Amino acid sequence: MLLGALVRATIVGFLVWAVAAIFIGPLVAHPLVALRFLVLVSLTMGSFGILVATWSDKFEQLSIVPTFVLTPLTYLGGVFTRSTRCRRSGTG
Repeated sequence: MLLGALVRATIVGFLVWAVAAIFIGPLVAHPLVALRFLVLVSLTMGSFGILVATWSDKFEQLSIVPTFVLTPLTYLGGVFTRSTRCRRSGTG
């Protein structure tokens, strides 16, 4: 099961990179580090998915992780912050 999660997450990650490459260019500064990060994140998220699927008794319980973990991280991670409000590195 974990191999299937790894393959699926790797394909999704590659497709996201391909779409982003259309807009910003396909340059990857450190491809081996990026590949290692892709595999580790895919394994981690696949493991979380298998754990939640094993833990849940009903289909509705599968929405606990997106509701209580991913949604707050989206807002707290600065996804909806204007770039003008972000500080540049090196400026006091």
